Amino acid sequence: MIRHAILTIALAAGCLSAAPSASSAVAKTAREAETAMLQELQKLVKTGSEDFCLPARAYLDKHGSCAGYFEAMQKAAKNGNAAAQTWSAMYQLLYVQSGTPEYANVLKLVAAAAEKKYAPALILSAGLHAQSNPSLSQTHLRAACALGNPKARTLYLMQTGRLSAGNVTLPEVASELKKNNYHLEEALASIQTVEAKAIEWMHKAEAHGSASAPFLLSQTLVKGEDEHHRLAHMKLAAERGNLVAMHYYGALLCRANTHPLAIQLGIKHDFALGSRYMQLAAMQGMPEASAELALMYAQGQLDSVPVELVYRLFEHAHRCGIAEGTAGVGYCKVLGAGCPVDAEGGISLLLQARDKGALWVNHALASVYFNGTAGVQKNLRKAIDFLTEDAAVSSASAYAIMAAITALGNETTPPDLSTAEYYLDMAKAATPNAQQIYDAIVLTKSWICMPELVKAVQK
Repeated sequence: MIRHAILTIALAAGCLSAAPSASSAVAKTAREAETAMLQELQKLVKTGSEDFCLPARAYLDKHGSCAGYFEAMQKAAKNGNAAAQTWSAMYQLLYVQSGTPEYANVLKLVAAAAEKKYAPALILSAGLHAQSNPSLSQTHLRAACALGNPKARTLYLMQTGRLSAGNVTLPEVASELKKNNYHLEEALASIQTVEAKAIEWMHKAEAHGSASAPFLLSQTLVKGEDEHHRLAHMKLAAERGNLVAMHYYGALLCRANTHPLAIQLGIKHDFALGSRYMQLAAMQGMPEASAELALMYAQGQLDSVPVELVYRLFEHAHRCGIAEGTAGVGYCKVLGAGCPVDAEGGISLLLQARDKGALWVNHALASVYFNGTAGVQKNLRKAIDFLTEDAAVSSASAYAIMAAITALGNETTPPDLSTAEYYLDMAKAATPNAQQIYDAIVLTKSWICMPELVKAVQK
């Protein structure tokens, strides 16, 4: 079994620390961005490619952000573009359940794209119908093979047992290998029982254009390679559009000034490129990237805080089972950010997300009860309780915030300076900048979780 490296583990889940907004390119009109996206989608249909990073990049280059991209892709799907239909189906398959009306609609999208002989749709249809309709599955896979699609040919070789013995001299296998079919090389790597052979095939796949192989190599302890080699593999995977690599590498670029591993590896801070990778991953439906990008917007780390986009990103992550997405949807519902106000439902989701491990939920709940919202009465005691729980999971700022809001009090609870002093002493023992956090809150007489999101809602 391949041993995994520490590069991913070092990027433990958590909110990105605040960073200055990167100056983005001048935003182009939505129409120009949509036109650029459609041109790339048409190229995908013509070539039979499933590189959905291309239309995402084209849109981002013209627009300056991913706002409006999801709606534009859905519009293209509705208008019959086979690549957009396939993208829409793949995006929804991450969360729709088999047997539901939503799943039936996904199947219709795939069928419509497959009828246009778009190879990725034919492959997707083959997979979706493998159990329910084997005959249709085989028909669609053979049709994709007839179009010369290398991924389809690899799947056909696997399904027909030609790879089971690992015999690469079989004419059909040898022919594909001569064509540098990296999908086949990836498959051969996956069936190896000797680690060295698996790594050899992954290196071949990487050399021939695979986006997945370099990411896998970045997560693998390879003899003669260190963290710098693994970083180079990850960077290459991100450049080629691997979603997980774009997420991880983007996060490293954004955190490079403070993240120990980034400092150790000499990664230069590049918030513009890092956030770009994060957007590209989210635009293609990666739920973890969606949740983290929504947090970046909500924290004001990007040029604006478009509340509808923040909610959409959080909602996608939530539907896909990501705890931070559930937390984000909950907080948005409490605030009415991009959705109708639903304080009771929002707090319920926040509590669910906390139980699932979302680390910033106690912070958000404390803010809700300290400030009060529509449907939530101010309650300083509850705010302190949630911050206490936040401190218990090693929050660096919890005690300083507790001290400050205790010193301020609110309409329901008078200031308590002696208790505030006690909390501040605890804060100073936990974090060197406790006094600065305390002073900033007391000076402004205000403390809000994600203030930029709250301001955007109030506009």
